[in-house]
Amino acid sequence: MSNHNMLRVMVTPQAIQEGERRIRHVVKKTSLDSCLSFQKHVPNFKGTLLLKCENEQYTGSFKLRGATHKLMKYLKSMEGNNYSDDIHSDDQEDLNLSNHHHHHPVQNNNLNHEVKKSESNNMTEVCTASTGNHGFAVSYAAKALGIFSATVVVPENADPSKIENIQKVMGAQVILHGDNCLKAEMYAKEYARERNIPYISPYNDVDVVIGQGSIGVEIYEQLNEMLQQKGSVNGIPMMQDGSNIYVYVSVGGGGLIAGIATYMKHVYPKCKIIACQPSNSAVMYYSSLANKILDNVEEFDTISDGTAGGIEENSLTFEICQALVDRYVLLSEHEIYEMLKYLLMSERLLVEGAAACALAGVKKDSMNDVTDQTIRIAVLCGRNISEAKIKKIVSY
Repeated sequence: MSNHNMLRVMVTPQAIQEGERRIRHVVKKTSLDSCLSFQKHVPNFKGTLLLKCENEQYTGSFKLRGATHKLMKYLKSMEGNNYSDDIHSDDQEDLNLSNHHHHHPVQNNNLNHEVKKSESNNMTEVCTASTGNHGFAVSYAAKALGIFSATVVVPENADPSKIENIQKVMGAQVILHGDNCLKAEMYAKEYARERNIPYISPYNDVDVVIGQGSIGVEIYEQLNEMLQQKGSVNGIPMMQDGSNIYVYVSVGGGGLIAGIATYMKHVYPKCKIIACQPSNSAVMYYSSLANKILDNVEEFDTISDGTAGGIEENSLTFEICQALVDRYVLLSEHEIYEMLKYLLMSERLLVEGAAACALAGVKKDSMNDVTDQTIRIAVLCGRNISEAKIKKIVSY
């Protein structure tokens, strides 16, 4: 069995359940809310729509889950470390500080890394690459756990508001490099190798994918709560095998959808997992067609900047997506902007482009529906968007 196939086998529903328990005192359990106005906005829409609101997360993005799980597992692996998985509730106030602010073959990255302390502050330095959200998440988790300092390599065209979050709010070191995610990732890996410090992958890591999968655990629990309280989901009975559940997730490197799909397909074997990507940057979609990761897909700028960029060679997420994603939906910039404006003006929800990409996928995918018994869940993956883009959305 190849190395990345062995690691893929480690992403199990059981590991995701354990991961959810490990991180639940650090991350926020986000809402699963009904979106009843969607039918008015999309007159032909049948069934019901639920929004999994990761835009509520402390860092404004789902990325906090994977980053926290990775660092907590790393802490546990450190020699002579007596760290407990349990963060006491009296520490929670310190963890909520952000509420004030609205490729190479995969390795199980450096779990047995020799700890290297920063000479200036005796902190353990870690490094990552990000378009913003993952960098903010690693920086936040590092600060919350108290013994890490973070260095974040960010593409030069990343959203300025996300860079500011990493640098000014979290106090992490930021290095600007390259014009896309993949170049930033390659540079960050080299930076980490040169300094003998751990590199925290945005998606191509067992522990990160397991952390993102905790969203699936929450969705399962929240659906069960609805059924216990009302006997249905907004009047629609839920099939025991999940055959009338459709989950829409935006896709870049695939860490989010890989984690969610692994758990959801376990508890609801016949649920549908739909991957949503902007047409302007659809590397995973074209790679899935070719049945291999492509490095020559032409890309253009997209409002869904959180999903933009290439995929690491031999990424374990690709194998999981090939096995568990039922279909892909590609979205135009217009379709994504339309959902950004709808959420802002009708639901008063401010989200980023990647989140609206998933909801745009719901609209496009449901157009030819013949049944009104579907339960559709759109994962709103984050809210971190620049003021300039907000102004553009309002005037769109």
